[in-house]
Amino acid sequence: MISEKDYQSITKDIAGARTKNRFTYEMFYGIKKIYDLYLKNDDDFFVIFDYACDIEIGEENHIDFCQLKTTSENYTLGKLLYKTKKKDSILQTLVNLKNNSAVSSLFIVSNMGLKGVDTQKCTFSNMELFCFSDLDETSKQEINKKIKWPSGKSELDSIYFCVSELCLKKLTPSLLGYTTEFLDKIYHGSPNLAQSFQTCVITRVREKADYEFDTITLADVIKNKGITRDEIDSILKDYLDEVLNSSLIPINAIKARCESLGLSVGKIIDVKNEYIKLFGCGYIENYLAKILSDIKNLYSSSGYNHLSINNAIMKAVREYSFETNICHAAKVLLAIYAYEQK
Repeated sequence: MISEKDYQSITKDIAGARTKNRFTYEMFYGIKKIYDLYLKNDDDFFVIFDYACDIEIGEENHIDFCQLKTTSENYTLGKLLYKTKKKDSILQTLVNLKNNSAVSSLFIVSNMGLKGVDTQKCTFSNMELFCFSDLDETSKQEINKKIKWPSGKSELDSIYFCVSELCLKKLTPSLLGYTTEFLDKIYHGSPNLAQSFQTCVITRVREKADYEFDTITLADVIKNKGITRDEIDSILKDYLDEVLNSSLIPINAIKARCESLGLSVGKIIDVKNEYIKLFGCGYIENYLAKILSDIKNLYSSSGYNHLSINNAIMKAVREYSFETNICHAAKVLLAIYAYEQK
């Protein structure tokens, strides 16, 4: 094996690793935005990766652009405004995208804060989000002197600097916290296999970000470079099936028992909805385990052991002392579940 001394004398190059980490940072920030948009409301949306800008966010009839910048120290306006003969500045490149009324807001997103021109008077290094129109006058004058606005007038009120909470050095566990929180808000419990769900989302996003061909229509861009609400719905469905089928009695078994009980289609849907609500977290909570244990004891008692399966289940629904906040569909579900656990 090579000696420690000989190995340490070799010149290292971590530029490639830094580039890969920056790309991962962009993807993970985009995923965090997807979670936020999905939870925001029921409207459709799209998030496009690495096309006109690092991240593009489409909602209703407008679009926002996000330029991601990672750094080891606070950004300065000097860095944002620096240009060469062949290349526009970071800020000018972003501003160039605001060339029509459909473009709403422009974001520079960084892992660190921003300092104004006059750092003695103004520093925003400890703010998560602020608008460029809130900068000190000296800074705003410096921007307007060096930036050419597509509309011909200054639009600082549409540009924002955002400090991302994602940890640059520990991206995967940082995103996992947001993923777990996202799933918890949807399924109302600390879900199992959050890592599995996150891996699926990352894989889908990487496929979109890696697509290198030109597109003609917006629909083609969204299809090949973007993630929509429908795609997240699809991933969530696959995730839910994996979680529930891996550790719980499958929902199809509950549905089959409902049908054997002669329940109406509407009642079966209610029972299935309660299944997702009560077991969507991927495990059985303590208070539910207590109820299921009690009902199984009923099934073993003299008043039940001579009954048919269906009669025993319906008897338990009628006679077990459920908590008052448990609806009839949930009672049916728990009575069926307890029997299937026997």
